Amino acid sequence: GSVSGYSVRQGQAELLKADGKSAVTGAAPTDEAISQNSQFLYTLNGGSHTISSFGVSQATGELTAAGAPASVPVGVVGIAAK
Repeated sequence: GSVSGYSVRQGQAELLKADGKSAVTGAAPTDEAISQNSQFLYTLNGGSHTISSFGVSQATGELTAAGAPASVPVGVVGIAAK
């Protein structure tokens, strides 16, 4: 139920948060999409049948919840963003 964020510098990846959790999602996140302008991240949470949305800091990559998760029908298997 979480998303891990990384910083990549000179070919080295490093977690943004020591515990590996940049954001908490709904149960069993199965797919992610980022908006075309890279300002929002969306996760499809198959276990809770929701989509979570997060604002993405362009300076640090930090994620901030952008509202309550939205319900989706049981059986949804993918997500796309624009």
